[in-house]
Amino acid sequence: MTGEARVRAFLETMFATLDREAFATVASWLAPDAELGDELTGGWRRGREDVAAYLAGQSGAVTEVRSRLTSVAASCPADGLGLATFAVRQTYRLGGAPRDETLLGTMLVDLGDPGQPRLRLLHLGPARAAAAA
Repeated sequence: MTGEARVRAFLETMFATLDREAFATVASWLAPDAELGDELTGGWRRGREDVAAYLAGQSGAVTEVRSRLTSVAASCPADGLGLATFAVRQTYRLGGAPRDETLLGTMLVDLGDPGQPRLRLLHLGPARAAAAA
């Protein structure tokens, strides 16, 4: 499997795992220097312990997650490092209230371990509609 294919497969697996609300599984894939920023954090979470604690806090609060990835581009800009940029449409419940988000994302993955890639960076932000010309 090429590096790009590994990055794409990891991205798809990660979102399928989030959809199952298996936050502890995602936490087990974190690199020691993992960083996370998304529409819910309002800032950066840095380091495996901080990101893992944030993910653990989502259990029971974020439910009925459904994700649909589009516009996925995967590359390996450096030896052992994978990059994915993508859009994701997510529906979920946050504290019981329905949410429907379209987000743009960036993911960096350490591919050095042939058995399991390690998530180094996940950033999700709101996608904005293109301005009318």
